[in-house]
Amino acid sequence: MKNPLKGKISITRPTFSDFSEAIRITITDDNAGIEFVEIGMTYSDFTKCITGQAYIPCEFETRGLANIGKTMERSKISAPMEDHSWKERDVVASACIAKELDILNTLVEGDEPKWISNDYFGSQDTFFRMDGVDMVRTGIHRWVES
Repeated sequence: MKNPLKGKISITRPTFSDFSEAIRITITDDNAGIEFVEIGMTYSDFTKCITGQAYIPCEFETRGLANIGKTMERSKISAPMEDHSWKERDVVASACIAKELDILNTLVEGDEPKWISNDYFGSQDTFFRMDGVDMVRTGIHRWVES
């Protein structure tokens, strides 16, 4: 193999409400952190595969192919929170993080990839107070060449 990538394969047997029998195979790129292919097939077709028969029909979906072979870089970003009610907290947090992320991405040079926020505000350390100011924190990530 030329330039092999490291990854993980998972073979599962999902349960469906109609009791249909299926095998689900997923492949994940370790560095990119992306589950980039999902394959579905029947039990009998899977049995044919593992006993050596080739060219067995299957259905598959792909995701995130542009980032395969790259490395996911992770960081955190914090921003001051604007006044808000409890009900509006996540919407305001998302807007505050978006403003801060726009500023951060203006510092990205040339063809460097831009940062993307997770927009998940359910962690224990998401909302905090620093120097008397309400703050919000979330994870950010981007894919860089390995």
